[in-house]
Amino acid sequence: MAKYSDYSHGPLLGFITGWSIFLAGVSYSALEAVASAQALSFLYSPLASSSGSSLSPLGILVAFAFLLLFFSLNLAGVRKVGGFLSFLTLVKFLVPVMVLSFVFTLRFSPASISSAALTPSSFGGVLMAISAGGIISTYSGFRQPIDMAAEAKNPKKDVPRAVILSTAISIALYTLLGIAFLMVVNWHALGIPAGNWKALLALHSSPFIDAAASLGAIWLVVFMLLDSVYSPMGESGVYFTTSSRISFAMAEQGYFPKIFGELNDEGVPAKALLLGLALSALFIIPFPSWYQMVEVASGLTVITYSMGPVSSAILGAFSSDGFKLPAGRIIKPAAFVVTTFLVYWFGWPYTLYVIGLALLGIPIYAVYARKLGTVYGSMRAALWYFGYLATLLVFSYLGSHAFGGIGFIREPFDLVGVMVAALMFYYAGVKSASPHIPPLLLASAVQSGENERNRLKLLVKAIARRRSRSPRP
Repeated sequence: MAKYSDYSHGPLLGFITGWSIFLAGVSYSALEAVASAQALSFLYSPLASSSGSSLSPLGILVAFAFLLLFFSLNLAGVRKVGGFLSFLTLVKFLVPVMVLSFVFTLRFSPASISSAALTPSSFGGVLMAISAGGIISTYSGFRQPIDMAAEAKNPKKDVPRAVILSTAISIALYTLLGIAFLMVVNWHALGIPAGNWKALLALHSSPFIDAAASLGAIWLVVFMLLDSVYSPMGESGVYFTTSSRISFAMAEQGYFPKIFGELNDEGVPAKALLLGLALSALFIIPFPSWYQMVEVASGLTVITYSMGPVSSAILGAFSSDGFKLPAGRIIKPAAFVVTTFLVYWFGWPYTLYVIGLALLGIPIYAVYARKLGTVYGSMRAALWYFGYLATLLVFSYLGSHAFGGIGFIREPFDLVGVMVAALMFYYAGVKSASPHIPPLLLASAVQSGENERNRLKLLVKAIARRRSRSPRP
């Protein structure tokens, strides 16, 4: 994604996208460490704060220890830990299946579901839960096949298949888990008034675990606890790998120190992993709670999606293999609008935190862009994006109370305004494009894999052909 943004709009937007993906990777690694530590707090309460919603200083140290473990797993190399991660993936799938089997066979109670219970905080609360509640986070794994596309033997078939299947399985599994949770909650046993969903946040650990415990399913509680502790190891391993690849790519583009593009004898970017470890630890200190960190980590991931439809609209015109996205003229702007909604639904002030972190790396870009001696006119090509982010912040602050705003623009008028603004900025982004191939990437293509070299060659020819037909003044 960082390279595609660079290809379509120049190095500034390429850097911002890559920086955001990098921060999302390290924040997700921290998120999984916090998740493991908070799961352990169910067994050892000193790991949690007095409120039970965040980690205590001891819990933070345990989260640091998990980070070190995840770092060590990645440092050992993919081949040595591949079997272990595959085992964790299998267990992560089997435990939810066990939960569903228990609920739908032994505790099937459709009466627990009511229209009032499904929208306890209005429809705006449902939308906010998609982003801020961690729902979008559960589907973020579809990006991994795309990030690893350069390694695929047949990316045209393998990547779409991996994305579609992983997304479809996740949707089916998590939808059924959501229904199962609605059925399994025993309000009386939990000591909570029926329908008071917000009170579930005050529970000591996981609402699902507490609900199962209240029903006496101790065996299921044990399995879920074990799963909630060791499953994040696989997730964190993947995100450690992703963040190291991003820092490697940005070093290749000349926007990170060259040492982060170096590999050790095992073929592992150890220095890039060490950078990720340090930044992950820094993320835990201000956000020692899964509920707090998931908004930041998910937000950083979602905001990188915004460049995808715009870059695709530009680079798709240069395709030399005949591939065209069906109904692309509808899907691409629609995808940009959906991405904008997802960022907006995080709510104020988390939109400010996420956008601030995304722009935090610009001083780093300024240093390395100056060393390169040219920026390919990237500032002009990026102005629309800065306007887009600023408009999002204005809507987030002035928007409805459902999304943390001051209520100046009430629901649903805020949603309509966000949609209209998103469409305007999408077409502005397409018009502002400055497609090119950075010289550093052309030089490094000699060292790249065959798929990457072929993509660069096709793109260079297509851009040259396009410019010869429509020369710039």
